[in-house]
Amino acid sequence: MKKKPPFILHLLFTIYAWIVGLFFLFYFFFIGFPLSILRGYNNNYPLLRKLIQVFAFFFSPIRISYHPDFDPKAPYLLVQNHVNILDAFLAAKISPNAICGIMHKWQFSIPVYGWLMSMSKGIPVDPKRIDNFERMSQIAAQRKDEGYSIISFPEGGRSLNGSLKPFKKGIFLTAQKSGYPIVPIATKGNFYINRKGSYMMWPHPIEVQVGKPRIIPQDLTRAEFEKFIADIRNEMDAFIQNHE
Repeated sequence: MKKKPPFILHLLFTIYAWIVGLFFLFYFFFIGFPLSILRGYNNNYPLLRKLIQVFAFFFSPIRISYHPDFDPKAPYLLVQNHVNILDAFLAAKISPNAICGIMHKWQFSIPVYGWLMSMSKGIPVDPKRIDNFERMSQIAAQRKDEGYSIISFPEGGRSLNGSLKPFKKGIFLTAQKSGYPIVPIATKGNFYINRKGSYMMWPHPIEVQVGKPRIIPQDLTRAEFEKFIADIRNEMDAFIQNHE
């Protein structure tokens, strides 16, 4: 159990962090967004990634370990544990290749945020559509052909205690159908920077393990498919639990 920082210092750092974060969003929307329209998101991604590294983590050193088989230029479907609102920024720090996200359709209607997700080639999820899975897989295959990696959070929501939640199967089915290699990304330490239900921020070191890329064979039985998911989850969980 981590000791809580003094409240006044915690509050002051939180105010500072949000001011810096708002400055970053201002730059992203008024400069990064127009540049992405003019030059294309893929071409503008290296600049955006550098800005994220400067602003997003507020004195929190990040140590990333990449599997030798990981190709920084290849498109992957990245599966990452989810603990706070900074996880997507962390994914951009991790992935040298331009990334897009998979998110609920309603999120594209949020002012500013929705526009940014559309600009970055986000893939909408609409559970009300009968053809939702087929449509997701088709768009994912298109993103793969365009050279984008996809960031996903297979838990389906943020963890309340930093531990790994059960995985949902949808993203793995999408990877199988679209031909994306799966890359597990396990992160540790970002839970102490911010957590679900709180706006407070505090610096903390982050450790990241980027795993071996894996293709999901098309001919897996149901049991083999579930074992594939379980193996990915167990690998991520082992890293998280061993770095408490």
